[in-house]
Amino acid sequence: MNELQQLCHAVHQSTRQTVEAAWPAEPSASALLDWTAAALNHVGGTIAGFCQVSRAEIDCRAGCSFCCWLQIDVRAHEVLLITRHLQAAMPESGRLALAAGARRTAAELRSMDDGARRREQRPCLLLKDGLCSVYEWRPAACRRYVSGSVAACEAQWKGEAVEEGIQYPLIAETGRAAAAAVHQTFVREGYDGYSYNLPVALAEALDDPTAADRWLRKEKVFSAEAESRTPAGFSQTQALTGLRAALAAAASRAGLLVLLLWSAVMVPGLPAAEPGGPPAPASRPLNEPGNHARNLTVDGLARSWMVHVPGGMDWSRPVPVVLLLHGAGMNGAMMASFSGMNAQAATSKFIAVYPNGTGLAETFLTWNSGGIGPVRKQPDDVRFIRLLLDNLAGELKVDPLRVYAAGLSNGGMMAYRLAAELSDRIAAIAAVGGTLALPDPAPGRPVSAMHFHGTEDRIVPYAGPRQRHPGRMSFLSVPETIAVWTRLTNCPPEPVSKMVPDRFEDATTVRISTYGPGKRGSEVVLVDIVGGGHTWPGQKPPVSWIGRSTREISANQRIWAFFEKHPMPEQP
Repeated sequence: MNELQQLCHAVHQSTRQTVEAAWPAEPSASALLDWTAAALNHVGGTIAGFCQVSRAEIDCRAGCSFCCWLQIDVRAHEVLLITRHLQAAMPESGRLALAAGARRTAAELRSMDDGARRREQRPCLLLKDGLCSVYEWRPAACRRYVSGSVAACEAQWKGEAVEEGIQYPLIAETGRAAAAAVHQTFVREGYDGYSYNLPVALAEALDDPTAADRWLRKEKVFSAEAESRTPAGFSQTQALTGLRAALAAAASRAGLLVLLLWSAVMVPGLPAAEPGGPPAPASRPLNEPGNHARNLTVDGLARSWMVHVPGGMDWSRPVPVVLLLHGAGMNGAMMASFSGMNAQAATSKFIAVYPNGTGLAETFLTWNSGGIGPVRKQPDDVRFIRLLLDNLAGELKVDPLRVYAAGLSNGGMMAYRLAAELSDRIAAIAAVGGTLALPDPAPGRPVSAMHFHGTEDRIVPYAGPRQRHPGRMSFLSVPETIAVWTRLTNCPPEPVSKMVPDRFEDATTVRISTYGPGKRGSEVVLVDIVGGGHTWPGQKPPVSWIGRSTREISANQRIWAFFEKHPMPEQP
């Protein structure tokens, strides 16, 4: 098995474990379609993740439409998800016209093979003004085509000579492996696993409101005419029977090692285990050293976090707290290992708290910070953090003037949001590899911020999103972030800069620029890791392709020194 096959196998296994863990406890048509949307977004994350960590310059964009001339095979759950979206987004007259068009297209396509369809230049019926009208809910088959050149795609579909490659096998194959895992989860549960022709199946779904009922009863949803054509002698029924048998016979364990392997590929550095051991049962008092699991329900969502309490704490005085916010695709325990902050907590005697975002299962989590999509009303992560702090203060003697937040990547973006919207509780923040993604931040007071960023960061680039980043990604560049935050804190626009002595031959240098003092003693500090990647300074990255991690400084030491310098100012 070559490296690509091994990686695809890891992607397939870990995706299957992740999506199976999120399977609805009580399946209904609505719950399963919500699950399908989340699972397809996981597939999208698979492709987006490789686009970010690879050097591939992806030129695809929503609605370029050159892949939309292909024969697209779909699964029943994908057709029903598209149908639900159309019912919500399109007026009845539009749906009737679409159904009529789907019937006509289906009739015409029955006599064509894939080559004939491309020669006839017949586009997907879901295109509207040349753009995909269901881009967010497009089937998995439409998600695995990734091109380095839209011009090359256009030339290929026109039958012209194309010298450059337009598809990246690594991204395409791993996307295909993730999509297969989603499909096989439905097959394992006994749901319709047939492949269907998109226009024919969509015409039937739009005409027949009972299609979802058949699906929920685990019956075949669409007619034989809607089935995708397969090579002569190949029985799809036999293939499905064989697939179910193979899945039933296979071991159900996905293997933590495989999951972590894929996680380390998908996002930077997911560790094998939290060094201090697993979280202790929630019944243990928080003033006992070790890791403690806590949870509560916020707006109907189960939320959780881990509290790390070092030994030797002086409980006669209020204790400081540092919130550590994980990156996208991680969780709190993974953040503990990636940052190594527990060692600093033991030295400096503060409580380290690792909240969990929301997402699939308990491992592939994100923060509602903006940056990887617009800021949404739900989940309300700011309210979650406020309630978490209330809960923590109910169990420990927390110093309300020394509560801080530090985050990695998406977690760094969330730290900026907390500074903007929870400035009455958060004294100061630090962001590592995560820029400001919140539109029009308006903190209630000037909040000091320290920002670490590698100049060679390819995941959250120093200069802001590039063309190869998915269109839904929108975050400021590092200079823009610092400019906004110095303005909000009324710090001088020109910094005092110095280079850190270069002691190690690690191909990095460190420049520290200090802006301040600003209003009420606030300060903004930018730490440029010249030559650094999407890493935590002072910590060894678990995989090499996220870039270099400098040894010239320790982010943990400097974050804590900065936090000690900037407690919450007393009310005037």
